[in-house]
Amino acid sequence: TSVATIAAGDLGAHPRVCTQVVDASAIGADDDSYDLVVFAAAFHHLPPAAAVRAIAEATRVGRRFLVIDIKRSSPLQLILTQLMVTPLAAIAMSVRPSFRHVIHDGFISSLRAYSHSAFVALGKAVDPQMRIEALPRPIRFGPGMASLVFSRPGATPMRSNTPQRKDSQQS
Repeated sequence: TSVATIAAGDLGAHPRVCTQVVDASAIGADDDSYDLVVFAAAFHHLPPAAAVRAIAEATRVGRRFLVIDIKRSSPLQLILTQLMVTPLAAIAMSVRPSFRHVIHDGFISSLRAYSHSAFVALGKAVDPQMRIEALPRPIRFGPGMASLVFSRPGATPMRSNTPQRKDSQQS
């Protein structure tokens, strides 16, 4: 798994790093046990109620909760991406039929991805004073990834040298 890869690398060897796979809605740790809790590349698989529970639990055990997930595309981007990807997908599936599952999952995942406003609503459902900070992302082709940091009042926000998005919500 990717967690095992991280644990086996330089980051996992750092004395202040703890890598583990846990149930996001029931993390077995005391309040404020961690500086940062990370949920990467799977948040779109959580229905809203489970997403709210994950945010609540992660911000209970950690000062900050970093979510890295698929960035929600606009309807026009979804259509254009499908028009461009369909011919390539047909070729890939003719060469390797098992790609059908990967392509299907990618399409469904792009539809399930949360928008920035949905992330804000999920965070505010946990705590109306929740801070939601959208981190800048590199410009690239496709939907890319969204990175957001959730923190409860009183927690130290993430800081970067890059300017924040205009629509980032800070309370």
